[in-house]
Amino acid sequence: MSKEIKILFRQYLNDNLSEEDFLQLYDLLAERKYDRKELEEIMEEMMNDEAFVMQGGDSDKEAVLASLLANIDDGKNNRQPGTILQMNLRRWIAVAAVATGILLGGYLLLQKPHHKELAKIEKTDVQPGRSGAVLTLANGKQIALDSAGNGMINQDEDTKILKQDGELSYAREAASGQHPAYNSLSTPRGRQFQVKLADGTKVWLNAESSIRYPTFFEGNERIVEVTGEAYFEVAANAKMPFKVKLGQMAVDVLGTHFNINGYEDENGVKTTLFEGRVKVTKPGASVLLKPGQQAKTKSEENISIADDIDLEQVAAWREGNFHFDNSDLHSIMRQLARWYDIDVQYEANVPTHFGGNISRNVTLSKVLEMLQATGTVNFEIKDRTVIVRR
Repeated sequence: MSKEIKILFRQYLNDNLSEEDFLQLYDLLAERKYDRKELEEIMEEMMNDEAFVMQGGDSDKEAVLASLLANIDDGKNNRQPGTILQMNLRRWIAVAAVATGILLGGYLLLQKPHHKELAKIEKTDVQPGRSGAVLTLANGKQIALDSAGNGMINQDEDTKILKQDGELSYAREAASGQHPAYNSLSTPRGRQFQVKLADGTKVWLNAESSIRYPTFFEGNERIVEVTGEAYFEVAANAKMPFKVKLGQMAVDVLGTHFNINGYEDENGVKTTLFEGRVKVTKPGASVLLKPGQQAKTKSEENISIADDIDLEQVAAWREGNFHFDNSDLHSIMRQLARWYDIDVQYEANVPTHFGGNISRNVTLSKVLEMLQATGTVNFEIKDRTVIVRR
């Protein structure tokens, strides 16, 4: 790594960059002309400085660096310091600081009015969601998987249902000649879970979602039904195509990875293909997708296709992150409502858009602080309700 980038990075950490120097550092990082280990060493050296105090230790140091580099990536098509993440340089730097609790010279890298508002957010904080779901068996019996231990959950003549490390799995025993039973797995707000079906297909359920499926597959097709959002890694079987139904829409696959988002409060159903090939159908229309494409369906419209989709953003929830890419605030707050199990009230018109990344494992206040650091929106938490103000 060049001496130049080391000097600029030190100045960045000290919040002592001119606009011209900032753009130079921005370009160098966007072109990947850096060594991450060396950047971490520079940060470590800065942390040992009496004027630079970090709360939380090395994990926070890594989070700050990850936030910086991720935000560089998000803004590389818009490099003006006054518009990156729609905030000025100081506030842009503050996003990393706010998200991880960095103090510089004994105070947060925010102007005092913002600091007072942020303290109000933290007063009644909300913990993040976690692994958990409810399994409904064919006989109507429900099992809360949050409290169920590892091991066998249920067994009948054909199938064993096992839970291990946050995943449900199905193993077929010797065939009894009976038809498969149907189970449902549902995640309430604030929960997500994954299941491995009897054919080896893996399914991840986001919060407030569900899947209905047979305990084993028979016949010429493998058919499941979903609501909400789910990510599929479908086990290949050319003789028995896999079909996912969501309302009147269906996705036909052989073996592939894709994400389907069909929340009722979102604008249509989005099917995003990561690997392989799928066909998306609805009454009167069908399209074939290639990797990197997304099909959007609405009940009253034809199927539209978008190319060059940001796959990292689509799959961020499965990786334990929020990834906002010029996302409107209402869309962001719907994601937060599902994951943190909160209600949202708007006291003003808030058409603001945001970009950035943050872990889904932090408290609600940390996410709101990142958004509020832009200076374009304010939040207050009352019990499990978030009030949004300009």
